[in-house]
Parts: sequence; C-alpha cells; structure tokens
Amino acid sequence: MNWATFRGEFVKVFLAPLVVAISVPVGTYYLGKAKGEAGKMRGFDQIPTQLKLDNTRWKITYEDADERKTGLVVFEQHGSRIVGDGSDTTGRKWIIEGATAERRVCYIYYDPTGSQLSFGTVILVMDNSGNTMTGQWLGWSPESDMLQPRKVTATKITN
Repeated sequence: MNWATFRGEFVKVFLAPLVVAISVPVGTYYLGKAKGEAGKMRGFDQIPTQLKLDNTRWKITYEDADERKTGLVVFEQHGSRIVGDGSDTTGRKWIIEGATAERRVCYIYYDPTGSQLSFGTVILVMDNSGNTMTGQWLGWSPESDMLQPRKVTATKITN
C-alpha cells in the first residue's frame, strides 16, 4: 500500500466519521444556545447586584388564604439572573425565574405540574445580615382562585 492509498483510507475510515461525530454535537449546542438567547431580553444579565444567591437554599414563610405556610427555595444565579425550584409543605412545587438588582430580588413562579393555577410574582429585599429577605408575593391563590398580595419571608439555610 502506498502513502496516497493509506492516506485516503485513513481519511475515509477514521477522520471523516470523527469530524461528523464532533460537528453534530457542536452544531446542536450552538443552535440550542441561539434558541435560548432568543427568549432573553438584553440587559437583564447586566443589572448591578450585590447578591450571591447561587446554590443557596432558603426557607420560605408566606401567607396564603389567611394561613401561614412554609416551603423551600433553591436558587441558581447567572450574573444578575436567577432560576430555581421551590416546594411547600403541602406538596406544591414551582419553578422560578427572575433577576437581582442591588439587594433586591424579583422573580416569577409557576407550578409546572398544572394541577392548579399557581403563578405569580415575588419581590424581596435582603437585610444587612445577608440571611433574611422580606417582601411580598402577588399571585393567584389556588385555594381562593383570587389575586392576592401577601407577606413573604425567606431565611437562608446554611449547610
């Protein structure tokens, strides 16, 4: 076998499949990234913030239909953007997406299970200790099916 034949076979058998195997995931990544970027408005990830909420867990205490409830929220932070998951002691679960600005947090929550409408906004401000946030939530109470503003407190859970 001469060098030209060897090189041709090497490209067909080894190099070409390798290029395809690398190109498909890389192309898929960039298509997905472009699709995700289309759903974001520029500027929200550049809001000045003093908060570091990434991988933090918070005990949430809130009022709902004149009843005090507790839950857990876990945040991830990307610049000033936040996402997360939450649940309460009644078994309700929700997803979170929002932003931080200076010492403030604002996020929307939604119950993706669709068992009942649980959708609204939470606005909090961090105290000087960095361990407690207080504020309001405005959302549709599944119990009363009415839009209601209520107090909410988030207390950091340390590991």
